Amino acid sequence: MRHRSVLLTCVAATILTLLGCASAATSPADSEGWVVPEIEEDAPPIDPSFALPADSYRLSDEQRAVMGEAQERLLVACAAEFGVDMQFIGDYVRKPDNSGYYWGGLYGTMTEEHANSHGYLAAPTGPWKTSSGFTLSSPTKFAAYTSDEVGPRNQLLQVVALGPETQTTIPASDQVAVPRDGNGSEVPPGGCAGIVERQIGVPLDASLDDDLFQLMMLSRAQSRVAQAESEWISCMTRATGETFAAVSEAWVQGARPETAVADVQCTQESRWPDFFYPVLADYQQQMIQKEPERFEGALATEQKRFEALMRGGAHG
Repeated sequence: MRHRSVLLTCVAATILTLLGCASAATSPADSEGWVVPEIEEDAPPIDPSFALPADSYRLSDEQRAVMGEAQERLLVACAAEFGVDMQFIGDYVRKPDNSGYYWGGLYGTMTEEHANSHGYLAAPTGPWKTSSGFTLSSPTKFAAYTSDEVGPRNQLLQVVALGPETQTTIPASDQVAVPRDGNGSEVPPGGCAGIVERQIGVPLDASLDDDLFQLMMLSRAQSRVAQAESEWISCMTRATGETFAAVSEAWVQGARPETAVADVQCTQESRWPDFFYPVLADYQQQMIQKEPERFEGALATEQKRFEALMRGGAHG
């Protein structure tokens, strides 16, 4: 892969609109010294098992699932302290209800067979995510598992999970009473999510995920990737009669099997993943070389969090 040097500020209006300028130490959108990758026209097809350099600086999905289950147990116990029986959903904790999950393989590598059978939704078994598109899953992200809950019960679960501030935009007449624990204390700001985070005592560096997400957007601005995305957009307009602004929009704008099938076909025609992922991998490698301590620290911290959760949530 060839490179050309540039000075990167906030690189494109579309990227600015989506993300703004990051403030981390090595912000992909506004730092000097980046090298824009150039990729050959005959780039090989991307393999669905393709791994990115940053993947080496995080725990495995299996370990994150174990962490997620341990964290959910703490959240459930916290809710019980306030007299509420509830469950939680996380990026690595899947519930039996399959309706809220999306296909979770490497974005852009879905098969036409899956699209025909499930659209963008996950199959009962196999890879899954809580959202689709260009997303990064986090082992710390949890929300109330509401399933079919509506009205006051749903609002109660939100208050317990995330705190009384979830009601600030709701008319007073529609708000629920904030539950109290056995000592008479109300659910505090941040809810059980905040209580459990303090109990674990090992926060992860969320800014690293923010910067890695910006690298995704930066990669889409590379000339050959942008061309392929434009070809995908034109193909989707012909196939569906609808207008899409980006390859990451189809699942949101029309999560129907026929849209998913058109997406797969237009992805194969435009080959955007074959250009996008090598460019993203190059940018990630540059970032790792700029800040190796940051990535090594992120892995070490996640390992400490894992150990704390295995001890029951008490950081020692």
